[in-house]
Amino acid sequence: MRNTLLGPVHGEVIAASPYGSWQTVTPRAAAFTVPAEGETDTVFQVHPPAGTPAGVYWVLLKAVAQGHIAYGPAVAVHVRAPRTEPARPAPQAVPEPAPVPNPPHEEPTP
Repeated sequence: MRNTLLGPVHGEVIAASPYGSWQTVTPRAAAFTVPAEGETDTVFQVHPPAGTPAGVYWVLLKAVAQGHIAYGPAVAVHVRAPRTEPARPAPQAVPEPAPVPNPPHEEPTP
């Protein structure tokens, strides 16, 4: 976010997404402060639940500050189909070698 004002801007940025998918965006909302004539970033993560069909979805952010609302552009979220790699065999345990018995102790002959 960019602030062109001569004073700081304090507000909240909120993630908006299609109904029922909001729980996949974290955090849902975050407070922000943009310094005078400055910029700041706010990071959101999107975690589509297992079983989400492959496709393109969207998320947009709206900033609410000092009685105003500003909407950012919709951001495409691409969900790919799960990989279908062949199953790897489980690692096999390697047996430990059997202990080697110590030879009987013999007294040296004189």
